[in-house]
Amino acid sequence: SLPDSPVAVWKEGPASPAWLMTWLVVASVAEGAVAPMVYELSAELTYPHSEGLTGAAFSWLLNFFGFVLLGIFPLVPPRYDSLMMMGACLVSLVLLCFVHAEYPRRMLDENVRSGLLPSEL
Repeated sequence: SLPDSPVAVWKEGPASPAWLMTWLVVASVAEGAVAPMVYELSAELTYPHSEGLTGAAFSWLLNFFGFVLLGIFPLVPPRYDSLMMMGACLVSLVLLCFVHAEYPRRMLDENVRSGLLPSEL
């Protein structure tokens, strides 16, 4: 069972269910904070395509890899579930290092403001 206060969570130590719950909450908040930034980066990378297409592709990719994990979880012993999730996060971070971030939408806006391009573009 979970303790009544955060102080009790600290005293129980890292092997307790309360620590697990605390880290799950922290991870969920972090994921919620990062998701909009990843969406904006993907919108920049897919410019001049519409943001609706980017949002659909983002959603499809999340769902696809979620289904892959759902298919793999039953095949792996439960004690490796956390390691699998950590591995998926690490693979994602490594792959993100290969993304070359360009901002063509911002460059177009800056060129229009500076008068280098007609505003009709």
